[in-house]
Amino acid sequence: MKEQLQSKNEASLLAHLQAFPALVRQLTGPERRSPPRRWQRDLPLRLEVGTAWHLGEGRRPGPNGDRLVALQGTCVCNERLLPFGLFIVADGLGLGNRADDLKASALAVQALLHFVLLGLAGYRQLNEEQLPKLLVEGIRRANQTVYLRSIEECTYMVTALTVGLIVELTAYIANVGNSRAYRYREREGLVQITRDHSLAARMVETSVLTPQEAQRHPERRQLYRGLGSKATVDVECFKLNLQVDDRLLFCSDGLWEVIHDAQLQELLCLPGLSSAEICNQLVGLALDSGGLDNISAIVVQVAPITA
Repeated sequence: MKEQLQSKNEASLLAHLQAFPALVRQLTGPERRSPPRRWQRDLPLRLEVGTAWHLGEGRRPGPNGDRLVALQGTCVCNERLLPFGLFIVADGLGLGNRADDLKASALAVQALLHFVLLGLAGYRQLNEEQLPKLLVEGIRRANQTVYLRSIEECTYMVTALTVGLIVELTAYIANVGNSRAYRYREREGLVQITRDHSLAARMVETSVLTPQEAQRHPERRQLYRGLGSKATVDVECFKLNLQVDDRLLFCSDGLWEVIHDAQLQELLCLPGLSSAEICNQLVGLALDSGGLDNISAIVVQVAPITA
């Protein structure tokens, strides 16, 4: 009796095992696959970055009052692991004291980096609504740092600053002053993203000057809004949706003042050049065109992912 029961159980188990593959196919279908886990997904974006930095022929001997930063990494946003790029150009503006130029831009960049990177790596959960707020608050903290140092040292320190944060295929760009950010897209051409906070730019907005006249105007570098000039500062922030092959340019006025937009587009549209090669050519063109001021450039291309 015991042997008959054992044999019956073994036969029943064998029948269940034989039916299991068919049951699996019935539930899932022959071609259906389970979606990949979040940590298994490939990062969907590759940024190809180039930088260039030059003292300028009219600023010898130094120091260079421009500071630039180009960082890439990963952060957790919306409970997903996403790539990010952080790009900063700061142009210090003292009253004839180049050491103050350098100090203003360096202090601003340090304070901004400290706040933004802590926010990206912090314990609080990030989402796309918090990312532009992170940049704006970071610039406000940087403004306070430069302003308080100016009071402590009884001097005048101001800097222009533009920062771009790219997370996946969205760019958040914030600025104070007249360092610029541009986007080049093949179908749309070159577009200036930021607005200059200079007296000459204000006169263009009120139709007193043309853009071409503003580039040569003696007050083109006089800022009505600079980082560090007052205890508080208004910050403009822009959101851009990016596409593959878009190129972003972050630069100081030492570049865009001597290179017209048509010339910038001519270089940014070249498909065979890397971002680093474009940056080098931009600086070379700026020097050939006079190059009296400090020159900084960061070019970022949203490059297609290749195997």
